Amino acid sequence: MMAATAMCLIVQPVAAQTPWPSRPVRLVVPFPPGGSTDLLARALGEKLSKSLGQAVVIDNKPGASGALAAESVVRADPDGYTVLVTIQASVVVVPHYTTVRYDPLRDLVSVAALANGPLVFAGNAAFPARNVKEVVAYARAHPNTVSYASFSPGTWSHFAGLLLNRHEKIDLLHVGYKGSAPAIGDVVGGQVQLIFDGQATVLPMVKAGKLRAYAVTSATRTRLLPDVPTFAELGYPEISSDGWMGAFAPAKTPDAVVKRLNTEFVKLLNTPEVMERLNTLGAEPASAMDAARFGRQVASDYKRWGDIVRTSGYRPE
Repeated sequence: MMAATAMCLIVQPVAAQTPWPSRPVRLVVPFPPGGSTDLLARALGEKLSKSLGQAVVIDNKPGASGALAAESVVRADPDGYTVLVTIQASVVVVPHYTTVRYDPLRDLVSVAALANGPLVFAGNAAFPARNVKEVVAYARAHPNTVSYASFSPGTWSHFAGLLLNRHEKIDLLHVGYKGSAPAIGDVVGGQVQLIFDGQATVLPMVKAGKLRAYAVTSATRTRLLPDVPTFAELGYPEISSDGWMGAFAPAKTPDAVVKRLNTEFVKLLNTPEVMERLNTLGAEPASAMDAARFGRQVASDYKRWGDIVRTSGYRPE
């Protein structure tokens, strides 16, 4: 009798486990509705809901360059019902220049690489320079007068300009914005001469003749701007890097749940609806990889960006 009772105590917890998912899944986005990350999360969430058989809720938590959203996910229960969908900056860049209450490599588990997209270095169509070489020459001839916009301080959009400054020993002045729209608006309007921004926002202005594209940060020329050289081609290998979006969960989320999420995300990235959304964002679906491989990429990028931030001397204003 005692043995039977003991056996019941052993098997009851296993039998009581609820299969995942049994309730809505929350995708936390560190930016306001309508931005690139939010739009991709919504496109994925709609499809993910159907494949999981549960509602998928988008939870926008902007602030602190993505740190507020990341911290909320770190503090969530590691049960697979809270997933961070974010750009690389909030995970591998921001922790190097500001105090955050988490360690992204220790407190988050990488789930899936979602998308890659380069930055485009462009200038107002009236700016005299027609290519990167002429931008550099003009900046040398007119010190402390040429400025470039970023969509946010402390992001790849900002650091790309710092790397160009360091490589060429010039002094492009950084002007940080809260988003691509106001940054593009001021460059088109002539208040700022140059910008590093995504293809989705730069391309329409290039086609309209309002901006001139000088170079892209991808390793190879892009499908959307095939005539624009890469920085690597031009002799700037340190400015060769795609921005990426990825999905993360709290550390200690069960391996089986992480694997299932990874499988679903990878599958959804190649559906026509998500591909169309990525195309409008000027991005490409990330190469299919399991969570462990994505985790190794994140760790490598974390180290690389730590080196970039330290050597740049950047400190938030």
